[in-house]
Amino acid sequence: MRTLPSIVFCLFMLVSLSEQVRKKELSLADRWQQMSDLSYRSHVISLDTERFKSLVRGGPRNYSTIVMFTAMDARRGCAICREAHDEYMITATSHRYSKSYPNNVFFTMVDFDKGSDVFQSLKINTAPMFIHFPAKGNYRKTDVMDIQRTGISAEIIAKWVETMTDVQIRVIRPPNYAGTAGLLLLMALFGFLLYLRRNNLEFLYNKTMWAVMALFFTFSMTSGQMWNHIRGPPFMQKSRNGGVSYIAGGSQSQLVVETYIIIVLSALSVSGMILMIEAASTKTDVKKRRIMAIVGLAMLALFFSLVLSIFRSKTGGYPYSGLWYENRKLQAIFQLGQKCVTARYSDDLGGFISVTNTGYLFNHPITIYGYAVPTNETTVGALAVGFPEAPDTDQANYNVIEVDYQRYAVVYSCTPQVGNLTHKEFLWLLTRQPKFPEPEAKQIVRRLMQRGIFQAYEMQRTVQFLCPGRDDLPDFEF
Repeated sequence: MRTLPSIVFCLFMLVSLSEQVRKKELSLADRWQQMSDLSYRSHVISLDTERFKSLVRGGPRNYSTIVMFTAMDARRGCAICREAHDEYMITATSHRYSKSYPNNVFFTMVDFDKGSDVFQSLKINTAPMFIHFPAKGNYRKTDVMDIQRTGISAEIIAKWVETMTDVQIRVIRPPNYAGTAGLLLLMALFGFLLYLRRNNLEFLYNKTMWAVMALFFTFSMTSGQMWNHIRGPPFMQKSRNGGVSYIAGGSQSQLVVETYIIIVLSALSVSGMILMIEAASTKTDVKKRRIMAIVGLAMLALFFSLVLSIFRSKTGGYPYSGLWYENRKLQAIFQLGQKCVTARYSDDLGGFISVTNTGYLFNHPITIYGYAVPTNETTVGALAVGFPEAPDTDQANYNVIEVDYQRYAVVYSCTPQVGNLTHKEFLWLLTRQPKFPEPEAKQIVRRLMQRGIFQAYEMQRTVQFLCPGRDDLPDFEF
């Protein structure tokens, strides 16, 4: 009789264990369903401490989570958090209505006032911050977006999400009807003014008024105001050193405040020209005319020089030109044992780009000169490089597959050998400075592996310290 209760107890335990196993098996589906339901209600899921632990850090998971850590309350004094939140919402909304939705990526947000425990557990002491939590394992330093360097625009956030998750997001900004409304209001005001002055329309023949209007229109168009209307760039952004940047680097981008700066400088330059014209055409006192001419000339020289200086800083000729330092590479026989390797490119050869590669073997320089030219292929960043003779422009052997012209470039080459029976692959990471942040270099290697270039894992660092002619110290950040 004693065995019967034991048998019943064992059966009860087996049923309980099987029920627990069944619940665990369903927990993945339940977690996914809960995230999907929350995502349908709001494109950015607001998380508190419990939801964060359960849905973002809890397991098992088969989805990635993008989390924005912020402090929206005005009492927290985070001036940039509102702008970052708006750009983040645009990215999440664009993802929600993309063709690839639904997929295994969810956009969430943790506010400090609702999840201070989360900030403390992750040791986050700044906001805003964007972190990618992968489907498996914990996040790493490479999963944190470097907003100090890249900025917080929706396009940049979308590109970073693509790098982390391979999910492409085409950013669609909501239409801004403020400009249309302003134009309609201006037209209505102009029509009302014409109605009031319907008996005296002499002002329509005022040359000065039309000249000022023409100048205002010219300043707006030549300063990039239309580009701002189409692309919707941020007003300003943080620089790499943590300050505020008013001028965007490169000729393919600009900031809103940059447009206003160009308008003011152009207006001051034109004012200088007008003063010189008036000084030459008026019949006032000679001393007064001389002062007008000198002031006008000084204004034109100063402010137009500033415009040219800004233009030169954004379009410095061939963007790939200049000195590059080899950070790491796939080992190549012609570079064995070399350290302090550099490459200098110059576009002063009338269609050809001169190439000067220098390395040091036992502190003795080894230099080779060559030429590069864009190929006839349509691939962006494809060059034909020859040492020492001019290269064949029909086939690229030097492909710049990832580049930030101010900081780094990734170069890939696949060269046929033994009569095209085999090939040899080369891979270099070049940087603008001898020292380059190692975490960022590892993140670049990770992106290359995600693109299928698995040899990137075998790249070896190039020694760039204690170099002849350079007063630098070792970089011990490994």
